[in-house]
Parts: sequence; C-alpha cells; structure tokens
Amino acid sequence: IHLEPRLDPLFQEIVNHIKIYLFDIMKYKDIFNYMITKTWLSRARDKKEIPWHIHSTSQISFAYYVNMPPNSHQIQFANSNISNEFFGGINRENKHGYRDREMVKEYNPLNAQSFFMSPPEGSIILFPSNMQHSTKAIEGFEGERLAIVGDVTLTLKEDQLNYSTGYIDPRYWKLFN
Repeated sequence: IHLEPRLDPLFQEIVNHIKIYLFDIMKYKDIFNYMITKTWLSRARDKKEIPWHIHSTSQISFAYYVNMPPNSHQIQFANSNISNEFFGGINRENKHGYRDREMVKEYNPLNAQSFFMSPPEGSIILFPSNMQHSTKAIEGFEGERLAIVGDVTLTLKEDQLNYSTGYIDPRYWKLFN
C-alpha cells in the first residue's frame, strides 16, 4: 500500500506523527531516516480476533483507522513489564483460582497485565513494534473495521553513521543468495 504514490500524503503524515513521538515524547535526536517497510489492510467483519503477536522486523508500527463502526474490535496491548507489581504474579488475572491474585481490588493501566484502546475513525496509533498486541472482539459489533497497518524501520542518517548501534541505509547492504 505504501508504494502507491497517491497515498504519499497519508504516509508523510504518519511519519510526521512518528517524528513527534520520537522528538517530543521519547526525546531522541534527529538522527534517523524513516523507512516504511511494509503495509497491509487489517479488517474485521465478525468476532474473529487477531491473536497475540509482535512485528519483529521493525522498530515502530502504526495503525490508521479508516472505518470504525460502533463496538469495533479493540486493540489490546500486553503490559509485560508491570513495574508497579510488588510481588511476582499478583497483578495477573485470576484464571486458575490463585488467592494471591485477589490482592488487586481494581485493574487499571498502572497494575494491569494488558490494556485496550478503541481508536476513533481517522486516528493513527503508534507503538513499539516489539510490543505484544492483539485484537479483542466486542459484543454487538456489526459492519467492518478497517485499518491501514504498517511497520517503520529507523535507519541512521548519512551523517550519523558513527553510532555503533542502529541500522545504516540499505544502499550499503549487499544481498547474497
């Protein structure tokens, strides 16, 4: 999808949001080029959920929500590093009857094992590609949820090749079969 020239304004806007995320929130220096490496359509028309997964070949992933009917599938993120967990395992759901997992009175983003989002139509969400995510079906969903999803690989700018970590521009790569 990202190779279609007519969609360049959309993908430039997505990259602009990634820059805001990197510069203003993560406080990175302006040292990267942004390579959109793959894009696809994510659609849901029934209760079938997308299982837990990561996007292991990139650094930043995005979803642009084109169509979001009421009760559309939520995107669900794993909170695998629960830094506010005082004792191992207590902030996990009690699926197997463990009494110690009843210590949490109410789950919230600070103590939960996962969290959900229902992005409104026309919004873009960004997340680290290695963050586990899935979708969760919502009761009463009718219609079709449609999103353009993709991955972005960060490569060092030409004048930043002195860093020992990070990808360099693919023009310096050599392919062997």
